Amino acid sequence: MIKFKQNIKSWNKLLSIKLIYNKSSRKIFPLFVVLYLFFSNVISLMANDISLPSYPVDPGFPQVEQSQNNKSTEVKNQIPPSTMKVEIIAILGTSDEVRGFIILPEKISFKHYKNGLVYDKNISPDELQSISILEYLKQDNNQDNSKEGTKKPKMIFYQFEPSTVEIKLKDNSTYRIQKIFSFLKSFNIDTNNGRTRLYTIFGDSYEKQKGWRDSESKDPDFHKTHSHPASVKKIIFLRIEKEP
Repeated sequence: MIKFKQNIKSWNKLLSIKLIYNKSSRKIFPLFVVLYLFFSNVISLMANDISLPSYPVDPGFPQVEQSQNNKSTEVKNQIPPSTMKVEIIAILGTSDEVRGFIILPEKISFKHYKNGLVYDKNISPDELQSISILEYLKQDNNQDNSKEGTKKPKMIFYQFEPSTVEIKLKDNSTYRIQKIFSFLKSFNIDTNNGRTRLYTIFGDSYEKQKGWRDSESKDPDFHKTHSHPASVKKIIFLRIEKEP
């Protein structure tokens, strides 16, 4: 309280100072000097009682706790999964082949059915012999045209995703799953010609009179078992490139 009274006296002295005029320019001596001193004293008095606000944590980054155990856990969670560089041959819908290297996770997990039971299986990329897409699921991405007064477009665009996928291992065992791995929906491949991006999902437009725009067929169910000419229908795994 004594310190506070002394500061009030010093503020009164500062505020009682007369403004100095420059006779030639008629400009007031900068008042902000007085205000700066005033607020500096106020902040110094309140600093001990008021804590500064903490900034919000970006949801994309985990907040690390102070305890040693939590620190080690958070660091562990931030380490990206291990990957392997694999040489493959990607076979397109045109039967053209693209050979090169892709990056796969070190461990691949999937569920499969046998004798009415569901099994979880974990494999390494070096166990893979091939992955083949046997069937696709058609998805209509057009807006609802069922409202009165609207007409359905002549050409309708559809998206297709693998719905039956066969995995063959090097021990000749085979497994069927009902969707493609997320990392194989689209992926980069490094070839002798450079890097390009390949897709196992695709889109195509259908018109009743002309058939499919990108495929030579008028069968509306053609893409149930046939890929797009430019999409990947099979991947053959050759070898793992080992680190030098």
